[in-house]
Amino acid sequence: MIKFLPVLADKSKGKFENQHCLPFILNLFSKYKSVLVDDYYPEDTLDLISFIIDEVNQLYPWFLVVLSDDTPAGVIWISHWHGSPEKYHSCQIHSYMDKKYWGKTTRTALNELLNILFNQVGVERVQMEVPEFNNKACAFARRMGFSQEGIIRCATMKDDKPINHILFSKLKGEFEYGKK
Repeated sequence: MIKFLPVLADKSKGKFENQHCLPFILNLFSKYKSVLVDDYYPEDTLDLISFIIDEVNQLYPWFLVVLSDDTPAGVIWISHWHGSPEKYHSCQIHSYMDKKYWGKTTRTALNELLNILFNQVGVERVQMEVPEFNNKACAFARRMGFSQEGIIRCATMKDDKPINHILFSKLKGEFEYGKK
């Protein structure tokens, strides 16, 4: 069973929620740094930890730890909300699942998240940007029914080289809950 836990660890305001998940998040980013981190992330480990915790806090309540049968399996964060809190039109999702959960768990987690975004939050469009070199993630987006809209040239830099991102989207009318 898939569950999502929002994470908050704002020491300055004394606000914490599911902060016990922070070691999992930091370990996941460290383990898959070569795919997740571009040239603009801090190189120093302590600076990177602070950076990630700041991101978690800024995105609250939409930085989520994905639980599979109550075990942390990955993270999903949502940004670039368009519209207003009363009626969001679209958003962008980012995710990373621990490799041992690739496959059915990842598909189920995305399906559950899309159900929340389309049918509870009420967005009309969900998009994701995938680094062009990440063939498995691009194939996953297509398999989940996302349409390729284009290429964002030189979206970021990795090892001092420009990296293109592929822009994928899915519209509310294209989503069928439970269909992968």
